[in-house]
Amino acid sequence: IVVSKADFNSIMDGGGFQMRLDFLRSLPAFGELEETQLIYINQVIKSHSRPGGFELWSEGDPVTKVYLLVKGEVSICKTVEVAGRDPRLVAVSQVSAPAL
Repeated sequence: IVVSKADFNSIMDGGGFQMRLDFLRSLPAFGELEETQLIYINQVIKSHSRPGGFELWSEGDPVTKVYLLVKGEVSICKTVEVAGRDPRLVAVSQVSAPAL
């Protein structure tokens, strides 16, 4: 899910309760949820900044969070093993936040 930083900050910091629920409802991942589920998400959503190279999760980890990318980019990497060589990390996808 990619959201501009300006939109995210405007909605989460300055927006009222209903504006935040409407924002969450507008995202494809949350659009089909019931009101009580959106209210819960609204209560637990937090904003974080991470330095470059920070590992959000590793392949095989249980899914415990949803990330909204508002600035920068995220690389999706996979460890690849080739016979006779050391395993190496290969970027298989990259997602960038929209330009502000």
